[in-house]
Amino acid sequence: MTAGEGSLSGAIRELEKETGLVANRQDLLLIGSLKKNNYFLDSYTWKSPEQLKLTDLNLQMDEVYSAQFINLTEWERMNNIQLVVPVLWDRYNLYGSEVGEWIKLES
Repeated sequence: MTAGEGSLSGAIRELEKETGLVANRQDLLLIGSLKKNNYFLDSYTWKSPEQLKLTDLNLQMDEVYSAQFINLTEWERMNNIQLVVPVLWDRYNLYGSEVGEWIKLES
């Protein structure tokens, strides 16, 4: 986040910067906020209004190593063989049920 920027604006900016994907404010959902030392770590989820393809992504290579679309079974398998960044797995464990409920409501 930059000085004076809210977490929602920061999430939208980072999504576009790192992936090239553009999200509208109303399409992001705050699923949780954690207090860390002297800051808060907000987590948002975004469900694209259209089916995405890998060619839709424009990855910022100094921040994003690679991308792929996977299902939950593959996500768990990747975590079991240590291909998932631990902090992402921790956040999934904290907020996975909220994300699942939101996806069901939006479908």
